[in-house]
Amino acid sequence: MAVGGILLVEGHLEFPDKSRHQAHADVHFPTPAEVVADVGLDDGRWEILTQAAHDSVKVIDGQEVHYQDGTMKARRLS
Repeated sequence: MAVGGILLVEGHLEFPDKSRHQAHADVHFPTPAEVVADVGLDDGRWEILTQAAHDSVKVIDGQEVHYQDGTMKARRLS
């Protein structure tokens, strides 16, 4: 990625509808902090602009389902 470029990673922190995913209870959803560490964005060449969890809402079968998503946004410095 070029200097000044923006990397945006958005992902679930949990299944939106947990009742449909009981067979996948062992799935790990990485936190924004884990994304930063795992991708190596903490090496001084990136400025972390956003690293946060936030509430999300989805309608499944006519029902509002609340869950957590994570956002990580970084700018390439060098």
